[in-house]
Amino acid sequence: MMFKRCAIATTAVCATVVTLSACVGDATPTPTPTLSTPTTPFASPTPTPTPDAGQAEAAAVVERYIQIVDQIAVEGAPLDSLYEAASGDVARQQLRVMQELLGDGYVMNGRRYVEVRDVQGEAAPYIVQACVDNSEITITDAEGRSMIPEGQATLTLWQYSVRDVSGRLLVMEEEAVSSPC
Repeated sequence: MMFKRCAIATTAVCATVVTLSACVGDATPTPTPTLSTPTTPFASPTPTPTPDAGQAEAAAVVERYIQIVDQIAVEGAPLDSLYEAASGDVARQQLRVMQELLGDGYVMNGRRYVEVRDVQGEAAPYIVQACVDNSEITITDAEGRSMIPEGQATLTLWQYSVRDVSGRLLVMEEEAVSSPC
């Protein structure tokens, strides 16, 4: 039963929700007597193409999906709010896991951060790859014991299938691709 609970807790953490974080470049500043444009620590080492409106919407739906799952688990948002960003098997599975966790007295705190890495597709369906950072998430059982296995990776690359359902883009599938991302 403990393995099942750990697996469920791990699944919930991994399948749960969103702010962009990015790779840090390894640039060394060069002194110059003139003013230069400040660089951001989140600058991408390689230029990425600008997504079109549909791709940007698909990325936003993935971010919203993860945010909603976190809100359900941490803040007690209504379970059916998940349907704002997901449908099909992924929504049913996520809701089943959340009901089981909450019903068994598990408590989740913190939030996940998401960095969308790639959006493929010129129109729906889109494939969205995102790095999800679970480092701020804690899940405890009713006695306050952590349910996150020690040494578990906190960064996981996920792939989401985002499809048009009755004129709305929704997450329909999710799969952990690699860890760490």
